[in-house]
Amino acid sequence: MKATVFKCMLAGFVFFLFFGSGFLLGHGPETITLEFETSTGTLSVDVRHPVNNPENHYIKKIQISLNGKMVQEENYTSQKTTQGHTDAFILEMAKAGDQITVSAICSKFGSKKAQIKVT
Repeated sequence: MKATVFKCMLAGFVFFLFFGSGFLLGHGPETITLEFETSTGTLSVDVRHPVNNPENHYIKKIQISLNGKMVQEENYTSQKTTQGHTDAFILEMAKAGDQITVSAICSKFGSKKAQIKVT
């Protein structure tokens, strides 16, 4: 009986170590809002990622893909506000019908993707 309890406790600890610790140390972006201005070729990216300390826990990278091919990548060393991160990217090559995919990666744990179709 004691061996079974020990095994269950050990399994729970291992599960927490591999899967639960990321949630204590960090979390991924909540949402990504995208807007594309066709006349200027400007993609506005707004990543909602609430944190207590944007110097330590932040969006470390934004990747932009056009029709499945990565075209831009920006690295960051902090987040602009405690609520999230915004940036703008010029995509002059984007045309009507193209699919833009944006990935936002947290410095601690997790990522999020969003897509927008150029109209």
